[in-house]
Amino acid sequence: MVSFSAASATTPAPTTTTTQPPVTLNNGACPDIKSTKTNLGCNPAEIVFMIEYSVSDASWFSVDHEGDFIKALVDRWTLDDSHIRVGVVVYHDTVTESIHLGDYRSKDNLKDKISRLTRDLRPTGDADLGRAIDHAREKSFVGARAGVERILVPIIHQTPSPEKDRIVSAANRLKNDCIAFYGVAVQGITLDTDVVKAAVSTPTDDYYQFYRSYYELKEITKNYFRPNCN
Repeated sequence: MVSFSAASATTPAPTTTTTQPPVTLNNGACPDIKSTKTNLGCNPAEIVFMIEYSVSDASWFSVDHEGDFIKALVDRWTLDDSHIRVGVVVYHDTVTESIHLGDYRSKDNLKDKISRLTRDLRPTGDADLGRAIDHAREKSFVGARAGVERILVPIIHQTPSPEKDRIVSAANRLKNDCIAFYGVAVQGITLDTDVVKAAVSTPTDDYYQFYRSYYELKEITKNYFRPNCN
């Protein structure tokens, strides 16, 4: 999602072995999506973020950093009905839509809502990303503007078994509905980067970003993210 220092961009992600099936592409009926991680916010888009708050090595501060990441992006965007609209879903073993597209047209009000939201979340349960993807596909883009790009941006820290076995199939359904999938992975004990890479839109390098910690997620985005709108 960001053009930033080479040190972060080249950080090796942990590798694992997976038997996940390859991503099924859509039937060609979807329009081209111009937005990638480097120019996100340059084109009119409906962007839904997903905040994970499962039990892991993460703490309350980690969830707060997820909110800081989203707020740093919002600061760089034009937020209105002609440009970017933002939604937010929170997930662990359950899924809740906290902000629907168009709920907030003021950056300050949106960021305040995100701050209050992440302050109230306490990590519990296991992350069921597949279930969260299906929920976002079915609910979060209701009322999306016609002809405008739709993009789902989950923050992914844990992909435990057996929940991870549902991720790629849920991602296939999402992309077949013409919604781009941009995966933001943060190092975690059960994080399977192969599964995340198999789930995101292609080309993978344009829709996958790995961070070594939640602190890095927040700091790099806050200090280095500038949409490349050229």
